[in-house]
Amino acid sequence: MSPVPDRRAGFPATGRPLLVAALFVLIGSVAALLLATAGTTWSLSAGDSPSGSLVLIWTAVALFVSSCLAAAVVARRTMHGRLRATSRVHQQVERLTVADRARAGTLAEIATSVGDARAELEERMSDLERAVRDVEHRLVGRIADTSRRLDRIGSGTSAVKPFGTLSDRRPRHIFVLGTGRCGTATFSAACAHFDNFTTTHESRSHLLGPTRFDYPDHHVEVDNRLSWFLGELDRRFDDDETFYFHLTRSSDEVIQSFARRWNSGFRSSIGRAFGYGIVISGQERPAEEVESVLRFYVDTVTSNIDAFLHGRNGMNVELENIEEQFDEFANRIGATGDFRDAHRELAIRHNASRETEPPLGVDERRPDGASDAAGRSTAVEYKRAT
Repeated sequence: MSPVPDRRAGFPATGRPLLVAALFVLIGSVAALLLATAGTTWSLSAGDSPSGSLVLIWTAVALFVSSCLAAAVVARRTMHGRLRATSRVHQQVERLTVADRARAGTLAEIATSVGDARAELEERMSDLERAVRDVEHRLVGRIADTSRRLDRIGSGTSAVKPFGTLSDRRPRHIFVLGTGRCGTATFSAACAHFDNFTTTHESRSHLLGPTRFDYPDHHVEVDNRLSWFLGELDRRFDDDETFYFHLTRSSDEVIQSFARRWNSGFRSSIGRAFGYGIVISGQERPAEEVESVLRFYVDTVTSNIDAFLHGRNGMNVELENIEEQFDEFANRIGATGDFRDAHRELAIRHNASRETEPPLGVDERRPDGASDAAGRSTAVEYKRAT
């Protein structure tokens, strides 16, 4: 901030010159008065010769006028000096004002730059926080996956009994469970090459009541939505005649696959049903919340299946190892057929996620909305194994 100029700076001392001018006038007036008095007295005493007195009187007048003129000159010079000093002060103030404006402009630019830098820093911090949360969620998902795998390995005992420990005959019912988006359609396509089992994919998912579970004998049913009917499976199917296959996939990949379908318009999306119906929300969920909802879905379904399969006939298989373990699965259930073609199916990605369309092979115009693993409509009829 500029210093305030002293009001007296640059101004001449006007008091003394004006006092001198006043003294000029006072002395001139007194002298003129004395001379005029003397002249008048002389004139009255001289009688007929007043010339001397007139000289004195005119001298008094001249002295008075001269003193007034001298006082005027002194006063004029004093005022002129003060005006010049005032002008100089005004110029100094103007220069200071211009400098202050320049400084204010510079400060405004600096403040703008600091504001922009702060906004950019806050944006980067926000991006960093989102990245950290994303990494944290992924780590939590992978830790959960690893924990589940370790639980399945156990300490010498298997959570799921291998089929064949109770009898060597083929199981009457085989159910393939999972979260969805975990390779069930591909697995179903591979099982379709068994010649002593029938296989369908979500063939009765549109039905209600007891007919929902009216599956034929020696049949492989691949349906991720059966994870919501575990109580019915326990009540309706004998454990000694049933084999469960739990197909899993990396949580992150499952979540990303579901996320690509979140806004697809597919009415039967299990992810959206969970995100709005199970975890209630009356408003559209923001995009940044979708991943958390889907992760909660995957963890919930996986935990439910793991708890249900504890002590039951079956096996857990990761999609990443499906080709190596498919033959083991077929051997456990006593399946026969064209395993070469079955392995070819495992190399094909069936029902891959699309962002703007319903899942491949599902026609929402059909009353059942079902599809088989290869994307063809599933017939309700079953070919009994011979």
